[in-house]
Amino acid sequence: MIEKLDKSKSKKILGDINTHFQSDYEPTGTLLSKKKGDTLKIFLYSGDYLPESLLHWVGVHIASFNGYLRLLSVEGAQAVAKTADRNVVEVSKKQVEQVMAGRDIEVDGMYEGCVILRRGPDVVGVGTAENKKIVNEIATSRRLIRYPKRD
Repeated sequence: MIEKLDKSKSKKILGDINTHFQSDYEPTGTLLSKKKGDTLKIFLYSGDYLPESLLHWVGVHIASFNGYLRLLSVEGAQAVAKTADRNVVEVSKKQVEQVMAGRDIEVDGMYEGCVILRRGPDVVGVGTAENKKIVNEIATSRRLIRYPKRD
């Protein structure tokens, strides 16, 4: 079940995101959470009406936590990237193709944990930094699939 976060929990979650990315992201709307196993999924809701009992989900999924910032969603990355100064990886055109195909990419530089993948002004994905590699965290349903040519 989804729960509305109180001000102190919202402030902590936003603080964790802003510290990790050295950003000053401040969403307009209400932060909601949904517990799934050990993961706390964070949603942003900006509507006028918030039902008392929320059964499945409402709003836009922006992040997941496991006691720490585990991952931003692509929508969360788009919002945070506007002011982020750290853990943002500028990728080449070839790397964009690799990411969209679901592959991990090699990078130069030091990154930690959750990263935003950007090509120019566009956010192209999210990943997790491990040494000099970014593990692709884009959902399978969002990846591009190339079908073999038919004769």
